[in-house]
Amino acid sequence: MASSSRHIFAVSGHIILEVEDMARTASQSVQRFPLTVVLGNETNVRLLRELALHGGQISASELAWKARIGRSGAWLGLTNLEKLGIIESAGSERAKLYKLNAKHPFTTPLLSIFQAEKRRFDAIKEEIAASAPGAIAIWIYGSVARGEDHSQSDLDIVVVADAKNFEHVLDNMHKNLVEPSERLNFNPSIVGLTPQDIIRLDSSRDPWWVGLTFDAITVMGKRPSQLAPVTVTE
Repeated sequence: MASSSRHIFAVSGHIILEVEDMARTASQSVQRFPLTVVLGNETNVRLLRELALHGGQISASELAWKARIGRSGAWLGLTNLEKLGIIESAGSERAKLYKLNAKHPFTTPLLSIFQAEKRRFDAIKEEIAASAPGAIAIWIYGSVARGEDHSQSDLDIVVVADAKNFEHVLDNMHKNLVEPSERLNFNPSIVGLTPQDIIRLDSSRDPWWVGLTFDAITVMGKRPSQLAPVTVTE
């Protein structure tokens, strides 16, 4: 039982309000509030996202890989979601395939939410790509690319441009991303490189460049390893 402290307020000897401060969170009915269980766990959200975007049947191991979670955690999450009825499975115990339950009342709203989430990031990449006419390549790197960012993290961007156009491309990118960044709720942090910078960074095996080569999300142009004159190897 959750413990609580009781506060009673009175005017002229009459009780007008009685309030309980819960010392810890009280339980909720799963029948009345099933979304607390369905979406109140990060593993569940990751699995549901991949199922929604995949659109069909998929194995637990592939789901675990796509969602970047351990297999044991994926199995537990899938078991719980199947008990809640939001997903369904087919096949033998050792070769199960999972999909969203099309008949469940939450499936259509969940599909809409995850599709809206994907559309937002696609729109961010489109705005970034359009913000720097004349750029050779644009990449997202850093914590967002690695999947380690939090709600207040910057969106780290690299733009590559020829030395003669460098300042113009960089200035345009800063100006053109002001409105989209406010509308789509992201904070761009832009680094500019010339092809000469890439030659220098790659030839010296600069740690920042090596990390970017492995992690970068290509927005437009070639990947970092394709622009580098020397392939980064161990």
